[in-house]
Amino acid sequence: MSKQAFLTIFAALAILAICVAPRFAPAQQTPQMRDLNPADLAKIESGEIILESRTFQDAQGRTRGGGLAIGYIKTGKDKIIDTILKYEDYPQFMPHVKSAEVYTRTDAQVDVNFKIEVAFVKLSYYLTHKVDRANGVITWTLDKTKKNDIAGTDGFWGLKPYKDGTIVYYTVSVDTGRAVPKTIEDYLTKRDLPNIVKTMRKRVEG
Repeated sequence: MSKQAFLTIFAALAILAICVAPRFAPAQQTPQMRDLNPADLAKIESGEIILESRTFQDAQGRTRGGGLAIGYIKTGKDKIIDTILKYEDYPQFMPHVKSAEVYTRTDAQVDVNFKIEVAFVKLSYYLTHKVDRANGVITWTLDKTKKNDIAGTDGFWGLKPYKDGTIVYYTVSVDTGRAVPKTIEDYLTKRDLPNIVKTMRKRVEG
């Protein structure tokens, strides 16, 4: 596989909220929706996406890269949550998504089989999403009871009401199960995280 194809596949995984992390401790991170200072608030209100690098350590002591993207969407958090949870619509606006089939849905949990295609490479994986609507938090992890083409996944959306809209926090961490080149981690954390928030904002605001 060429380097370009490798980077493209990782970009698609980031777009789809995939953060491959097979042996994180704890397995699912606690969402951190930090308070923003006046300068931060001015940036996101102007449409800018704040991007912060994050590092995590797996059970083998290896450091894995990730990131946190923070943006502002001019609508209430419930509409954003409804849009995030309508996974069947992802093929309409999320790049590379060929299908998204919900196989379990309750108020607190949504399980989805995603199929994507990038650079002629097809991947299938199953995600379990935990939903805390009252606190504006959606977390996800890989459903390991299913056969997946990736090793694991971990991340969250966090939503905090602000003025007439919502501050959106989105984070992923990346571990392919192998040593990840710094260039790929940088590619994910410096390019694709902001695009995910922008894509969701465009979908919600219309």
